Amino acid sequence: MTKNMCIAAIAASMVSGVVAADVISSLTVNNGSSASVQIRLEVSTFVGGANDTDSANAGVGGVGEIALGPDQAPFATIDVNSLGLAIDNVNLDYEFYCVPFFGCSVTADLGVTNFNLGIAETLSASISGGSATFNNAIFAPSFDFDVNIGGIISTTFSGNFVETAEQTFSCDVDAENGTASISNFQISQIVFEVPAEELPDGVDSVTIFADVNLSNVTMSGTYDETKDVPGDLNGDQIVDGGDLGILLSQFNQAGTADFDDSGLVDGGDLGFLLSVWTN
Repeated sequence: MTKNMCIAAIAASMVSGVVAADVISSLTVNNGSSASVQIRLEVSTFVGGANDTDSANAGVGGVGEIALGPDQAPFATIDVNSLGLAIDNVNLDYEFYCVPFFGCSVTADLGVTNFNLGIAETLSASISGGSATFNNAIFAPSFDFDVNIGGIISTTFSGNFVETAEQTFSCDVDAENGTASISNFQISQIVFEVPAEELPDGVDSVTIFADVNLSNVTMSGTYDETKDVPGDLNGDQIVDGGDLGILLSQFNQAGTADFDDSGLVDGGDLGFLLSVWTN
């Protein structure tokens, strides 16, 4: 299963020689989001092994930041600046039948705490039809496992590592209402082994296989579009007498009305401002 998730963000773009401003949106996991966590516990001893699987549902929280580009809808580029998902604690129960070395009908408890998923670097992609695809993204899961097997193995250990995998993300951007939404999160199976020094004599390995279904997780946030209007010197989104007044006050000197970067505000800049005058 491929590790996947979903997010949105803005990359700066060049329009008519002017760098467009990023449209930033802070995202929050929506209320009611949840994950299905299924974990298989495998025990291997010098005379054989056994495994059992249990699952539980857990709430999910988290935040992220995205940027949309260019500076207004329809957006064409998306970057994921940050993303973190926190899965609520889960407790799972297991029963192994006739496990060599341990004996028959051995019970086990597994608690998972501080389960977090986050991106390890900024991700960038193009938006097409309101969605974006990210490939070869890097994620850094971290967690604490508390394992107790039949009173013979009782240990707590942490996992904090970076994995690279082929990724596919989908992100929906609602430009009409000034909202961005993310859905269709997925992550590949996480495999972790209890450190060898935590195992008693005769036990070769205890391996944990965690499959986390994030299909019921969505994130959303709002954004404000900032139109880059050439010739708009006072930021009111139009070119009119107010901008002309600023230009005239700077005439024959350096200033913000030097549209052609000649070093002076002059007739060339006046001509440009008049050519983009708001009707």
